[in-house]
Amino acid sequence: MKTEDELSIPLTPESQRSNYSSIDQDLDKKSNKDVDKKNKELSISFSQLFNYADFWDIILIVFSSLLACLHGISIPILVKKIGEVVEDFVQQTNESEIRKESKQIAALGFGVFIVSFLQLVGWKISSQRQSYKIREALFKRVLQREISWFQPANLKTAEGLMSKTLSSFERGMGDNLGLVIHWCITFGVALVISFTLNWKLAIVLFAASFVIAFISFLNKVIWCKLSLRESECYSQADDVVQQALDNIDTVTAFDGSEKESLKYNDKLLNVQNISLRKNTTFGVFLAVMLLLEFGSYTLGFWYGPKILYDNKKYDLKKIITIIFLMRIILLLSIERICAYLKLVNESKVSAASLYPLLLTKPSFRDGEVLPSIKGNISFEKVFYKVDNEIMLNDFSFQIESGETLAIVDISRKSTHHIFELLLRYHFPNNGLIKLDGYDISTLNWKCLQRACGFLPKLPEVFSVSVEENLRFGNENATIDEITEVCRLMGVFNYINSLPRGFETILDKEIYLPAIEAKKLTFARLYLRNSKIVLLDQPFFNLKNSEATIIQKLIDVIRQDRTVIILENDLEKVKDFERLIITSGGEILEEGTIGALQADEESLYSRLTSTEGEKDNADEEDTCSAYDSMEMFEAEDGIDRSNSNLHGLLRKNYTKTFALVCGILFSLICGAVIPTFAIIFSKILGNLKDIEKRNYFSYLFLALGGIAFIAFSLKAYFLSKFSIATTARLRTTFLKGLLNQDIAYLKNPNTNIKDLIDLLTEGIEDIENLIKNRMGTSFQSLAAFISGFVIACICSWKIALLGLGFLIFTFVILHLESRLNSSMLNDNKAGTESVKLILNETFQNVRTVTQFGKEDWMIRRFKAVFDKNYCWNIVKCIFLSLLRSLVFSLIFFALAASFILSVKLIRDDKIDYVDVFRSITAILIGILVALYFQAIDRFNYSRSIDNIKKLLALLCKKPSALDAQSKIGIRPGSVYGILSFQDVWFSHPATPDVPILRGVNFRVKKGESLALVGDVGKNTCFSLLERFYDPTRGLISLDDNPIERLNTKWLRNQIGLVDGKGFIFDGTIADAIAYGDNSRLVDMDEVINAAKKANVHDFIANLPHGYFSIIGKRGYKLSLNHLQRICIARALLRRPKILLLDNATSSLDIESEIIVQAALEEGQRNRTTIIISDRLSSIHNADKIAVIKQGRIVEMGDHSTLIDKSGIYYSMYVAETKTFN
Repeated sequence: MKTEDELSIPLTPESQRSNYSSIDQDLDKKSNKDVDKKNKELSISFSQLFNYADFWDIILIVFSSLLACLHGISIPILVKKIGEVVEDFVQQTNESEIRKESKQIAALGFGVFIVSFLQLVGWKISSQRQSYKIREALFKRVLQREISWFQPANLKTAEGLMSKTLSSFERGMGDNLGLVIHWCITFGVALVISFTLNWKLAIVLFAASFVIAFISFLNKVIWCKLSLRESECYSQADDVVQQALDNIDTVTAFDGSEKESLKYNDKLLNVQNISLRKNTTFGVFLAVMLLLEFGSYTLGFWYGPKILYDNKKYDLKKIITIIFLMRIILLLSIERICAYLKLVNESKVSAASLYPLLLTKPSFRDGEVLPSIKGNISFEKVFYKVDNEIMLNDFSFQIESGETLAIVDISRKSTHHIFELLLRYHFPNNGLIKLDGYDISTLNWKCLQRACGFLPKLPEVFSVSVEENLRFGNENATIDEITEVCRLMGVFNYINSLPRGFETILDKEIYLPAIEAKKLTFARLYLRNSKIVLLDQPFFNLKNSEATIIQKLIDVIRQDRTVIILENDLEKVKDFERLIITSGGEILEEGTIGALQADEESLYSRLTSTEGEKDNADEEDTCSAYDSMEMFEAEDGIDRSNSNLHGLLRKNYTKTFALVCGILFSLICGAVIPTFAIIFSKILGNLKDIEKRNYFSYLFLALGGIAFIAFSLKAYFLSKFSIATTARLRTTFLKGLLNQDIAYLKNPNTNIKDLIDLLTEGIEDIENLIKNRMGTSFQSLAAFISGFVIACICSWKIALLGLGFLIFTFVILHLESRLNSSMLNDNKAGTESVKLILNETFQNVRTVTQFGKEDWMIRRFKAVFDKNYCWNIVKCIFLSLLRSLVFSLIFFALAASFILSVKLIRDDKIDYVDVFRSITAILIGILVALYFQAIDRFNYSRSIDNIKKLLALLCKKPSALDAQSKIGIRPGSVYGILSFQDVWFSHPATPDVPILRGVNFRVKKGESLALVGDVGKNTCFSLLERFYDPTRGLISLDDNPIERLNTKWLRNQIGLVDGKGFIFDGTIADAIAYGDNSRLVDMDEVINAAKKANVHDFIANLPHGYFSIIGKRGYKLSLNHLQRICIARALLRRPKILLLDNATSSLDIESEIIVQAALEEGQRNRTTIIISDRLSSIHNADKIAVIKQGRIVEMGDHSTLIDKSGIYYSMYVAETKTFN
């Protein structure tokens, strides 16, 4: 195995984006040709699959490959032995000879059992070992990535690589590669034996096999083309879902769920025709191959005796051997080789996805190691921007060792970037950052991290014990030292109150209050004993009494240390030595606290003197029980008790005639194989009679014709039924999804991509179950009944013997299925643990890297798989044992049947023709049919999990906020008077963190209110739209509490314009008409709304006017025009209340003037609430409310607030300075 360094490709500091992110963007931006080119660049050679195979893995692979060769020889030998036995029966040879040959078959079966068992075990253990090493190496590479890589999109990439991609790699590298070798050897040996026995008959049958193989190849080509077209159509349908869920606020606000469902249904209509053609074509090609297959039997039994007639005797042994080898074994080998090669190729594709991350090694962590750290820090003219937005501009300051510096950013945008640059998570575009006079870009990464102790805004704890969390600071600390630090930080008593004290695991079942979490992280930081301490908003979301406690902890921790504190609240930093006030990435004021307080003209003095009295309401306990939280408990509140697939199908099924016909033709298909047994035995009994032999040979062709018709019509009718039924299921699911509560869809634990995958995979699983499972079940039922009846008529003893083997086989397959399911569940549990660790890694990556705990995370990651690794090896051994029994059982069944047949012919005087009819019917017919039924049962068990999730979500009922509910009053007239009275709100996902804290305001009819400041502005909009209900307090419209109003009616009174400028794909007319989805909008209304939004002239000058296509996410229009179309959309519904959410924030000045004019026109005679980050756009508002930490601290018009020289004034001055 190559070392990691040999496999690694260095990554420079400039490589700020991952290979995967660039690949994802390529898939969005490039054509299919470009994507194919990219995939070719990522392709790997076959030998690279074994990059992580060590010496013992190679030994296992070589040994298993040799055993696979031996296994491959066994089946042609079995066929040759069957030919000898059949000839002995027909020639009525001595019984001892038949017994001898039967025992040889049994011995061969025992050898197959041993060889196949060792073969499968070798491959499975080797794949488990390699997968284990790859998983560990993959996680190491994740931890070595630069901080900028740890984005939500890359989290999903890493999760996908760790689960689906690695599982696909493991499947291909398991026994599948050995089975490819096995069937290749079988194919070669079958050819050699056939051509050795008689090349003329062999070449004739080989030509027939070649034709069938060509038909199969043609079938797959057409299947792939139709599948590609089907996938493209499904992709368009999925885009509708993706856009709707990504912009669920817009869909809900404009009551567009029904329209989105109709759009989705229209896209599905295109898919249905392609899917029906694809499935029917596949069924017809399969039927053609069966027709040719049965025709080749006609050819073999008609032509074979002619060329193998020797000394007035037919060489029956050669005829049977060649026909079976060339007809059954050869085609089966080709089919199996293609199937297993596909899985191996999937492993190559998976490896091509894994290796870019595995082979990437950061090189920017090397550098000079400082012998000692003093703690002198300086920023020298640092310039830094993100996505063309300037975060720091000409930023310079210096702090000496032991000093404490507070940096307050009144614009609340740029402060955290200071720490990001200082810790070298990112690199400045210009300027220098120095530590003790050294440029930090030249320092060793770990040396820099050890020098700094970083405390993020939100306390980061891991799902391990309290003691392990504390040992992050110092692994070598004794329990006495940890206890002493906990006492010093005031968290010891709380830890003692936990169920197991320091051994308590801090998982989701342990509720950790914000203040205690802060204390815990301060204790960890104190144990770290770094020379430099970086505190990012240490007072965030704390009450006044709690902030006082944290202030004392900071006083303890900053002794003899260099401390930098980032804050947004000047009141919280008044006790520190030095202060820098910034806005928009520029320093506005700098100095000591005392000097700034003494200067009455300083910005600090003006801001602190007018900040207003603090609301003491935060000292009260906020509502700890939030009604909507119930929906996040017990697996997201989904009621799984009503999950019933059959009930759902009864409600949604259609095309009853197609279902009945599909079942009927499935029964006919099932009867084909037992019928084959009758004809086959008749030919063996009449081989010397040319006329009868030819007659029964032609019956094979007739049977092929029946099979052709039955299989074709079965595929058509079942496909028609399944496609129509699942199309309705998809629409039903989307309607249910769009009507779910916003709180559920926006819960951090709800992954929109997973919901879309569930819509795709879950419904697809149901379609496959209807189309394949149903057909296979009835087909197997017909095969079982007809085959068993035929066997009993001919010889009930042989039938019972075959039934015994059949039951034994079914038990083995059932055990194998259960064992596979157990492994899947174990792997799923391991995958969930991996996702938990990955989530913690991404969320707490700064803590992990800053404390140098990469090795600890790797050990924790390995511990998850160490638990399952040994059990997986044991299960692989048992799984190989069961699979080997399946491989060898046919040998034992045939040997026992032949020995019993000898006895029956001798004692019961049964004709050998009836004996072979019974053996063929029970062993070839029923056994094969139920074997595939059992395999299908395993596929069913693998799909059932997705289906349960799908049904559970369909059964989930929305809460009282359901827009489709008819509950609630609908007043006859609306004036538009809005009021908030002591409104408190906490998000359901974080009930202990209040977002709004006692908000009060009243807006009269026709007035405009602007909301500026920090958190809570958008929450007011969400509460007005009733996406959520307040935790406490009252929101009213015209003095009617909005919770008493009908939700749909309320939303129809509100027009929303957000800053994203999002418009659904379609025509401009459709986009504007989306404003009112309760009726059919007249074109004159659309034009009138466009004129009011000042966008009519632009639309009229387009080539297709209002019927111009906007494009996906409106990419064909500028943001200026998109915003004006959004305004027209809101005005079309003639709302009494207009909500403007940063409607001009993304526009340039010229465009802002145009859009602002349209907004002012739209605000006439309407109650308007505005959110804006640009203060220049709200000068004319009747009222301006400044929100700080969830409270309104200032309110008045623009002139009044400027005269107060308070927070609004400082924000205005900062914005003006930045603009200038």
